[in-house]
Amino acid sequence: MNVTNRRLEFEYLYKEIILEAMRNILDKNGKLVLRVSGSSMYPALQDGACVTVIKYSFENLKIGDIIVYQKFETHTTIHRIKSIIKDGDFKFLRTQGDNNQFLDEYIVSEVDFWGKAEV
Repeated sequence: MNVTNRRLEFEYLYKEIILEAMRNILDKNGKLVLRVSGSSMYPALQDGACVTVIKYSFENLKIGDIIVYQKFETHTTIHRIKSIIKDGDFKFLRTQGDNNQFLDEYIVSEVDFWGKAEV
């Protein structure tokens, strides 16, 4: 394995460990402060802004709420709920960044959901 591949593997593992620690802090304390990276939620959230994430009931979420979720292994996402899909006992969310032209290409489930952002 060359140095570049080792570095990428290390960075990937490091991000996984950090995300797991953050999730544990949120579970234990009921809230967590995150720093926004990117412009997908502009103007509601600016790049570099701090956002408090609170544990919140998935069942009580509504359209318009800004949520934090983890669809990908190496980062969390903060986007707004645009629609709610109910399928029997299951509930899924369609999300979109305020500054994005289109809905996200995926749905968010309760497993992905971290909490609600206090803005």
